Amino acid sequence: MILFSLEKRDVVISDGKATLLLGRSQRGEGCKSGRDQGVVLDEPNSMAIMESAIADKKPNDKVFPIS
Repeated sequence: MILFSLEKRDVVISDGKATLLLGRSQRGEGCKSGRDQGVVLDEPNSMAIMESAIADKKPNDKVFPIS
């Protein structure tokens, strides 16, 4: 699942938007639509959820860890 491999460094927050970088080719990943794709979260509540999800994480930490 692509979202479970999402790391903090794959989330770019700027200009009131959060961009999720998916299928990172440098890590050998891909997604259904190809490599190096992205999703823009421009709804304020969506961005706030993502900001809180990555708040205390290091760059290589998973955004949605499964243990």
